[in-house]
Amino acid sequence: MIDPVSRRLRAAVPVVMIGLLLLTPASAHAWLSQGHARVTRAAVESLPPTLPAFLRENVGTIVGASLDPDAFRSPLAPELTAQEGPEHFFDLEMVFPGGAPASRPATQATTPTPGATQPAAFSLPPNRYGFLALCRERNVEPNKVGLLPYAVTEWTQRLAVAFAEHRRWPDDPAIKARCLVYAGILAHYAEDLTQPLHVTMHYDGRADAGNRSPRSGIHFRVDALLGRPEIEAGPVDGASEPQVIPALLVHLTGEIARSNAMVDQVYAMEKDFPPGDVQPWTPSPAVKAFGVERLRAATSLTASLYLTAWDLSSRIKTPDWLAPGTQPATWPAGGSSRR
Repeated sequence: MIDPVSRRLRAAVPVVMIGLLLLTPASAHAWLSQGHARVTRAAVESLPPTLPAFLRENVGTIVGASLDPDAFRSPLAPELTAQEGPEHFFDLEMVFPGGAPASRPATQATTPTPGATQPAAFSLPPNRYGFLALCRERNVEPNKVGLLPYAVTEWTQRLAVAFAEHRRWPDDPAIKARCLVYAGILAHYAEDLTQPLHVTMHYDGRADAGNRSPRSGIHFRVDALLGRPEIEAGPVDGASEPQVIPALLVHLTGEIARSNAMVDQVYAMEKDFPPGDVQPWTPSPAVKAFGVERLRAATSLTASLYLTAWDLSSRIKTPDWLAPGTQPATWPAGGSSRR
């Protein structure tokens, strides 16, 4: 695709592979998906027993759904691709030139204290429509900036609504299925947020004055790191215990700032990242430490979002007309068939 909103997909796949992607099944680049699968599985397995057991019992379904957001971007579904692309990234510098004011140097960009809401490194409007207005004020195109923090926030809340339905109707299989799918989709966006090159305008080589990427291929190589077997220390080992996040969007700005603060570190290691799917590969100590830390950060964030959604669900009231098997004769009071 030439449309700018699909650029993360193009950044992740060298031009020489595009023909193969169009002509072969998804398994042609499934190794990149191994990172999402690895983190999602670890996040589910790290959940405390207070969350429903069916999540752990059906972890494979959640893992499978975590790959769907990338599948939503297809040359044969251009309208969906245009909508989906910006959900995967957030070019911080385009809205906040120079990066987040409170970003710490990369050498200090470590995993946050468990349970602590990250300081607001920058302030975002409370919803995506407010952010669209902010982009207009700053004369930037929102589809080029990206909407990743809102994707994470909204899917956390969708999962909370599904969890609320499960609390009320715990034996309904359709509700359980929705929970599993929503959990997988949420995991994908959360894990994208912890990849430094998903939260910067320098997403595939240093951008020029016109914010154009040189397509250096580094994005593809960093994406590959998440699933490499050479990063032996699994994301569960040393990952922070999942915690309820009290101020979600504020917390996510801190996570974005932390990822963005690692961009210089990533470029300093550029020559050391794995060369695609070539085996074997020996990581440098710096790359290995970076990979392990990001695996742990992604696992902790994903699991904490699940716990946050479960906590929120306890306060959501589900209307009677949602009861399985009911067909309301009339629309709920104050509602309509259109809204």
